Amino acid sequence: MIDQLTDLTNKTNELEELVLNLKSNQESETSQTNCQSFSRNFSNLEIILPKKLLIARIEPLKKGNILFQCYVDLTLTTTESVEISFIVGGFSINKCNKILSAGSNQITIMQNYDPLTLEKFSVHIEITPLSQKPININYVSLFVWGNLFGSKDLEYQALELENNYFLSMLDNNCVYYATVNKDTGTYNLTDYTFLDLALSYCFLYSENDDTIYFFRVDLNGNLFYSDISTSKEIFLETNVSHVSADISSTSHNILVTYVKNNQCFYFEINENKLISSHQRLYSNYVPISKSLCYYNKYSDKFILILTGSGENNYIIEQIKEDYLHNSEVVANYSFTATTNGSGL
Repeated sequence: MIDQLTDLTNKTNELEELVLNLKSNQESETSQTNCQSFSRNFSNLEIILPKKLLIARIEPLKKGNILFQCYVDLTLTTTESVEISFIVGGFSINKCNKILSAGSNQITIMQNYDPLTLEKFSVHIEITPLSQKPININYVSLFVWGNLFGSKDLEYQALELENNYFLSMLDNNCVYYATVNKDTGTYNLTDYTFLDLALSYCFLYSENDDTIYFFRVDLNGNLFYSDISTSKEIFLETNVSHVSADISSTSHNILVTYVKNNQCFYFEINENKLISSHQRLYSNYVPISKSLCYYNKYSDKFILILTGSGENNYIIEQIKEDYLHNSEVVANYSFTATTNGSGL
């Protein structure tokens, strides 16, 4: 009887251990993203010489086979022989030559890939018109299956212009924007224009010069800003993970906040486009992951909302500087000299 109870106890313990292992594996699997999709709208980009285009950056969760399916949409004015290379991590893993006819053409590439490391890698396509006849690339869609780190949630932003709304979003590290009427409407991804790749981004509108400014953190963590109507970017900082900015309606100064190494920094850009020194915002040693910069026109003050560890939020309000009073520091110093012996 004792032997039977011991055997039953052992089997119960084995069953409980099996259930715990299954539960643990199930929880880890639910945190994985088995499929990711990326879409790049190139707005009829003309290609005559070989052109290498970045489509996405992928980070494996663990070693294992990854399947790519890439869809390329092209438009040609005349028949042309085209070479398309699918490049992953700096290596061409698929190359095809196609004779494409005038008009719209679609090409699909499917390829397996087994990464050597778990480091993040880039995915490019390179298009070469072999006779150097112009080709227009419309858009590229990429689907990736495997054990991958999940992509970030969609980020949205809306600005009110004088006569329109300016809508933008960040989807799979791609920044899209659209200018729409001030009416209720429904918009698809095809209604947006692709602007650039980014880890984080922010737009702001200056009524003073009727300009939309664009701040972005590229995929290497470099922070830039520019006027959206031009392609010239100004470099600001390295190793940045998040950016936010807003503009004062009275002084027309832009306050920019960014997160670097889990710390929040800030600086100003005045209406003459002069950039102040970067200052660290002290936050009682709380690791910061995000910062939201907002200008409150009713109090004429900037407000910062910092997101720390555990998704806790902290709100900080600007303190107005008082230039009507001067502070004076008075200090007294006294010195005493002592000697040992008869001489100094």
